[in-house]
Amino acid sequence: PAVSRTDLALISATNPSANVARTVGDVDSGDRVRMEGSTSTRTYQVGGACVFRKLGQACFEELWDLSPPTPGVLSPNLSAALFTPPRDGDSGSWLLRDGDVWTGMVVGADALAGYALSSDLILDEARAAFGLDLELA
Repeated sequence: PAVSRTDLALISATNPSANVARTVGDVDSGDRVRMEGSTSTRTYQVGGACVFRKLGQACFEELWDLSPPTPGVLSPNLSAALFTPPRDGDSGSWLLRDGDVWTGMVVGADALAGYALSSDLILDEARAAFGLDLELA
């Protein structure tokens, strides 16, 4: 069984960064999303869904993978070789589609891909765990 469905905590920040997300949206396999993490800023392509995945000491359900974007002029093999998945410190980074649509959050990575939870799942879990109906502000 999964140890955790979400890597989620509610915090109170005295100097929060500006929220650029305006809506919550879905993603489909093949969509491009942008991550602005604490250690890197990258564009990824949403790959397939993972039913169950162990990352570090926790097991997650309902993840989707973050792969290198489909290359333009580069061969797929070269694109995969140059791919940099999210790094330590990027966990918790929001993923945006079309600049202001919040689609999910990075929860971890391995050498081949990054992994994320959908924004809908995060909001549903926060609602269940904390009794809050969270919205973007």
